[in-house]
Amino acid sequence: MYIRSVHLDKLLILIVSEETACGLIQRAHSYPQIKAIFIVPRTKFKDELLAKWSDYVRIVLINELATRMNSFKSRWLRNEFERFHFDLFNTTESIGRTSSDLNGEFLTSQYLIHVIISLTPSVKDKDEFVDQYTNALKKYNPGLLKDVQEFRNGYTPSYALTYYTKPTFFFKELNMALRTRNVECLFLFRFFIRDIFDQLTQKQCQHSVRVYRGQRMQKEERHLLEQSIGQLISMNSFFSTSLNRKVALQYLGDTNIQPQTINKTEMYEEYVLFEIYANPECRSRPFAIIEENSAISEEQEVLFGAGAIFHLKSVHREDQGNGHHPIWIFQIELANGEEHELKYHFNRLHYNYANEELIKLSFSSFG
Repeated sequence: MYIRSVHLDKLLILIVSEETACGLIQRAHSYPQIKAIFIVPRTKFKDELLAKWSDYVRIVLINELATRMNSFKSRWLRNEFERFHFDLFNTTESIGRTSSDLNGEFLTSQYLIHVIISLTPSVKDKDEFVDQYTNALKKYNPGLLKDVQEFRNGYTPSYALTYYTKPTFFFKELNMALRTRNVECLFLFRFFIRDIFDQLTQKQCQHSVRVYRGQRMQKEERHLLEQSIGQLISMNSFFSTSLNRKVALQYLGDTNIQPQTINKTEMYEEYVLFEIYANPECRSRPFAIIEENSAISEEQEVLFGAGAIFHLKSVHREDQGNGHHPIWIFQIELANGEEHELKYHFNRLHYNYANEELIKLSFSSFG
């Protein structure tokens, strides 16, 4: 059988008829390479009991197949590149300590994003970005030049969310720059970040929502979060969530324990689901339902602006039964960013670096 010959770290997507689906689905868990099975039914109103056998089964009509395949590909590429980085703010420490030795990374990330979205826009921003990446890609990855050219010709601020959700190198580069606080790269992306924030603000949810985010993370990271219940957490990149819990769980991948296929990375990974309550009155960062603008369909996606701050409320372990990894459920709630200790230290940092012209001058040294 061909599937047996495929290396375990490869991703397989199968397209099958309903006649062959039943037997294949029953054996699918024996092949961790299989990430999705698309069943093309003979009739539109196919009995969907098949879908209950596995979270990765999709039942689609033949005329929908290309669109659904592209959406699935985009989702998995985003999952590969969307490992978020977080910072924690300890609200119980003494307010008398300086911001440089207390919660420094948290405050630095918050202020860096604040500066980026506050810089005065210029009509030359996009051209500067395109020129810089064109020169870099010619040398290191010429295969991506078509994405840059398409961006030059097609991008406008009203398409910021669409371009952000496309499976191109922009998504990977932007989130990597946010996670690593790469000032040079963030300065090039400044117009794009600002346009995304502007669109999220325009589409800001006007009612409270409960959303979900599935994420694999290192055991040490999960333990750190568990020890920080009651504190604040900041997501350094744009934070993608879904109104649909099942969609969020799909981002965890297969929770079946396959001892023969576990690599060293997976041995130290744990499965985490964030259950998030967000009230629009708490506007540390804008958040919006972006389904109409997203390049990925059927996600029911709610996107939070980079640097969104949350309260870590509680955590519990949810066992999935024999043969499955447990899932750690973290309850978090959007914070308003106005907590006294946080505001005190942020204002102090802002006072030290409040001269916008000096900030621009510092950034311009990278250009």
